[in-house]
Amino acid sequence: GGGSTGDPNVTTMDDMAADAVAGIEALAQQPDIDPERLGALGHSQGASVAAVASALSERVRFVVHLAGMALPGGEILVIQEGLILAAAGVPSEPIAELQAVHRELHALLLDPEADEAAVREAARGVIERQYGIGTTYLGAPEHPVTEEEVDHAVLVWRAPATMDLVGFDPVPVLSNVRVPFHALNGTLDLQVPCEPDLEAADRLVRGGGNTDVTVTELEGLNHAFQPAVTGNIDEYEQITV
Repeated sequence: GGGSTGDPNVTTMDDMAADAVAGIEALAQQPDIDPERLGALGHSQGASVAAVASALSERVRFVVHLAGMALPGGEILVIQEGLILAAAGVPSEPIAELQAVHRELHALLLDPEADEAAVREAARGVIERQYGIGTTYLGAPEHPVTEEEVDHAVLVWRAPATMDLVGFDPVPVLSNVRVPFHALNGTLDLQVPCEPDLEAADRLVRGGGNTDVTVTELEGLNHAFQPAVTGNIDEYEQITV
């Protein structure tokens, strides 16, 4: 373990799916493994990797989609931000303002014709609103946005791995799953919204002609499938069950 030489900042979902298929092929060659009963299970972005892998290799005989993305990636990031801030006690109006600017930034990032100054301005708007919410509602010290912070933020947003997530389209991924498919999500998941995501997963996989589809809501579990109280990210390390 720990010997991977990959760079997570430039690794895309297609790269990860190819790696998953290579792993499955290697498993299929093991004498104590039944090559007819192999499947792919993934969590969060990994669930999408499992779905892509199923379209790449006939070795994948089933897919388990744990808190996976069945909504557009950029929209999941915006919804996630809102759910987490609301759970922390932030009112709806500043959340909606932040989400609007964040959606604008995503649209600019995905537009090859977008003006770089507009991208920077939208990035600045997102950071300013995040800092403002932190100061006003979450007890963070006041913090003016610096040019260096904007530079760094744009660099991070433009990284291949981030762009892969922002531009993620679940339609071709899930409509191409031809094997038994089971999507599960916790009702206290603040990172992938349970009900709309499971509904979309069911609709998209069935839309591709697959009728062997199961979706399961797990009451009271968070994004990490832990029994939770609020679903807040800071609970992850506190939960011992």
